[in-house]
Amino acid sequence: MIWMTSLMKLRRHCLLASERVNHEDKRRSGSATLSHEESPKRCTTPLIGGTSLPLGMTTVATKRSCDQLRCIKCDSPVIFFEGFIWTEDTDYLFLRNNYPDLERLRSHLDSLRGGRAYACQCSFRSVEEPLSLEEDTELQWVCAGGTG
Repeated sequence: MIWMTSLMKLRRHCLLASERVNHEDKRRSGSATLSHEESPKRCTTPLIGGTSLPLGMTTVATKRSCDQLRCIKCDSPVIFFEGFIWTEDTDYLFLRNNYPDLERLRSHLDSLRGGRAYACQCSFRSVEEPLSLEEDTELQWVCAGGTG
């Protein structure tokens, strides 16, 4: 029963992540353009973290896990799965071959309460505690910003 609940959560997060990837692709292709009044807002210091850190934009006053990350190394949106971490055998080649196919990525996710699994096409992280992307020099993730 617990496994079924985790699977249902994963499917819901896969759908949300898929929508983000599709939106990012439309934004990049120009079919969703921003007027100059809707300039993108970015995190002051991009953070990633487990489920205890709410999703959103980090400001001077509030710390949030950025949900608009983009990798500048592979030029892909960063997707994440709440309540999951990457298995130990996850690697670069697995991500290159399976991103953004969320059903195939699922085979390398383990359920963990409080965890979040992040990935782009070339890098991945499992986190439970807040982590500043400025401190992790291996990740090339930046806040792509949002509107509103």
